[in-house]
Amino acid sequence: MSKESPLKLKMPLLCLLTCVVVLLTGCASTIESKKVVFLDPQTTIIRMGPNVRGKVYFWNGKEWELSHTDVNIPEGWYGGNVPDEVMPQKNLSDKAPNPKNVR
Repeated sequence: MSKESPLKLKMPLLCLLTCVVVLLTGCASTIESKKVVFLDPQTTIIRMGPNVRGKVYFWNGKEWELSHTDVNIPEGWYGGNVPDEVMPQKNLSDKAPNPKNVR
């Protein structure tokens, strides 16, 4: 019988321990992860949380125009879809483009 080196015997145990630590670290980080929420864009109204930034459409007096830069949206503001029958329309350029039609 040949003697195996102590390092060779401990290697599988070391690999197993490393895998367990990596997996536990990953699982522990998902415990405190953020919740993913899917919204129905036709019916859902949302309230903005802290630190919301993004491009927005604004009315320039003639048509809806997309901002060139990101803007801060104040916490507590509401967002959602406004049905076409509620939106005042003088002509088709009075509303922002439908995201489904934008390419």
